[in-house]
Amino acid sequence: MGARDLLHDMLAAGFTLEVAGEKLLVTPASNLTDDMREALRACKPELLELLAGGNAHRLAQERPYRPSPAQGNAAHADAWDDAAIARFQARTGHIRRHGFTEQDADDLAEQMHLRDVRADYRHLCLECKHYRGRCGNHKAAGLHTTDVGRGLATMFQHCPGFSEVN
Repeated sequence: MGARDLLHDMLAAGFTLEVAGEKLLVTPASNLTDDMREALRACKPELLELLAGGNAHRLAQERPYRPSPAQGNAAHADAWDDAAIARFQARTGHIRRHGFTEQDADDLAEQMHLRDVRADYRHLCLECKHYRGRCGNHKAAGLHTTDVGRGLATMFQHCPGFSEVN
């Protein structure tokens, strides 16, 4: 695991990381596991460099769709079969065609897989055949406008106008 991923995981888990001279301060230190301590020691120089400019918040926001560690564990609790892998790859390709980065597409596809595992009925606008950066079925969806920003397009929701992409 790299320093950026470790920093993201630590922030997502509720830890605060700060630089004090050459020291890396982690709070609450009492919640650190031995594995976390080992990972922090291994990445300390890179973490100090990342945190030196006060970039922790920005770095945590670089992957806005990233599943939390708990969500990742749930999504991968069972081994993925060939069908799940093919579905994941098809989803990432579809999401990339909407202009998302490869990392964001992977993160969103993993969120979708977790949704499937949990048998959640909600969908993303990105999965709808009416979505082309705008909602082509906005009246049935209950929207007053065709404009759909990324925030709404990447939010799981129930939409009466949803129609799955073939």
